Amino acid sequence: MNGISTLQKQQALQIAAQNKTLVDLKGQKKKSDDAIEKANQALKEAQTEYNTLSAKEKAEFLKAQENKASDNILQSVPVSNTKTTASEVQSALTASNTIVSSSSSNAAKIISVAKQYLGVPYVWGGTTPSGWDCSGFTSFVYRQALGMEIGRTTYNQMASGHSIPFSQAQPGDLLIFDGGGHVGIYLGNNEMINAENPSVGTVIASLTYWQPDYALTY
Repeated sequence: MNGISTLQKQQALQIAAQNKTLVDLKGQKKKSDDAIEKANQALKEAQTEYNTLSAKEKAEFLKAQENKASDNILQSVPVSNTKTTASEVQSALTASNTIVSSSSSNAAKIISVAKQYLGVPYVWGGTTPSGWDCSGFTSFVYRQALGMEIGRTTYNQMASGHSIPFSQAQPGDLLIFDGGGHVGIYLGNNEMINAENPSVGTVIASLTYWQPDYALTY
């Protein structure tokens, strides 16, 4: 009798445990259903309120939500990623400074070479220090200073360079005049060096009364 009584007790305990689990599950389901119902109700109320907003108010609301989402994304970025980004920014700044330094160095070389040949006579079609025309001078200087071939004629140089407004010209850039009829090298401070004409040869000229069409950079 005692064995049967013990078995019955075990079965009773198992049934009680199963009933408790079932009750707990039903309770959790009810809580979940209640939460879903509340969320749906809140959504309906929010939609109703949103529909009453003006177009401007709707736009402001959506913008605020976008900003909130962006803030959440930024806050979720790991610190290691932030450090990596900072490193990448620093690398980009270093590269930018290197480019600027390189450009300044090239400009100094171009101007230094160009000034060595002040006084060289102007010779139509010439390309050497014995005598040159405007584009013969500029092509020679770029070749000597940078080892760069920019083209023999002004039109070749216009085709090979990148045109920019004169207001953005930097020392060492070429200046184009009269639709390609003349070219010189910008020195900065509103001056250029050029093989001007047979009367004066290679000289430094003021741009006060001689406005370029545009500049060329390489």
